[in-house]
Parts: sequence; structure tokens; C-alpha cells
Amino acid sequence: MMRAPQRRLTGASCIRTNLKTARRIAWSDCSRSLPRAKTPASHHAPRTTHRAPNGSDPSSAALSGYACYGPTPGTDGTFDLYWIAVHPSAQGTGGGRQLLREVEDRVTAAGGRMLIVETSSRADYEATRRFYDRGGYREGARVRDYYAPQDDRVIYTRRFPPRPVAGGVSQQ
Repeated sequence: MMRAPQRRLTGASCIRTNLKTARRIAWSDCSRSLPRAKTPASHHAPRTTHRAPNGSDPSSAALSGYACYGPTPGTDGTFDLYWIAVHPSAQGTGGGRQLLREVEDRVTAAGGRMLIVETSSRADYEATRRFYDRGGYREGARVRDYYAPQDDRVIYTRRFPPRPVAGGVSQQ
């Protein structure tokens, strides 16, 4: 079996969580090597088994949600959301929104002014696009036939207001 090429996500951070108990499992640097993505974040959600370690309901497993983001090199306050994934048994419960808000809070705390997310235009990603639309993201660009004929790369953006600081002057 051939292994995917590796790349470094310099400065990236990840959150892993148990959405069932709303308990954060870990927030960590994920600058370690990760498989090179050739398709959007939503195409490459981390692959995990859908069986809990004890064979019980997968939603009781320690890891039921995951997000990874990082600053975009060469930009001023722009961040990319590399991955966001929620275990199928936890989807539709607000867990994805919880993870996304945690990322947004951390991006703005770090002085971020914009978060970029990419996904596919395929019909089976309609729910993903609606998720971002409902979260205040707007389609900022579209690259036609990027992934394959009739499969566009859809780039969503969310801009954050400048953060106020002492004295009433914004940080950005």
C-alpha cells in the first residue's frame, strides 16, 4: 500500500472533543506531518472507525469531533480551517457548530480577521455548504472544475470585526 505524501502544517492547531459530554479532550499543536490533501477539507475528514473502543455506541467514544486550523502564511490575520469533522452519530446535534465556534474564538483571540474554508460543489456536499452559510460564511470564490469536471472548489470566508482594546482603539 502506498502512503500519501506528508507535509507540515506549520503553526496549525487542533481540537479534539467528546461532543456527547461537551468535554474537550485535547487542544494541541498539529504541526506534525499530516497526509497531503488533494481535495477540500470536507473531502478529507479524519478517517476513524465508527466503533467505540468498548464496542458500544460510537457517540460515547472519546473522540467524536475534530477541527484543525492555522494561520495562512504570507497574510495579515488570515487563517485557514483545514479540517472539521464530527462523528456520524453526533452529527445534527450542534457539535460541528460548537467546534467551529471554538476555532473562531481562538482565531479572533490570536488577532485573526478572516477564516477561510474550502469545500466541493458536488451535490453530496450541499449540507456542508449550508452549514457554512448558516454560520455566517459567504462564498468568496469558486474555481470551476477544480477537483474534477463539474466539481468546483468553493471557497468560503468569514470576516471578524476588529477587536476593541483598552482606550477604545481596535486591535486591527
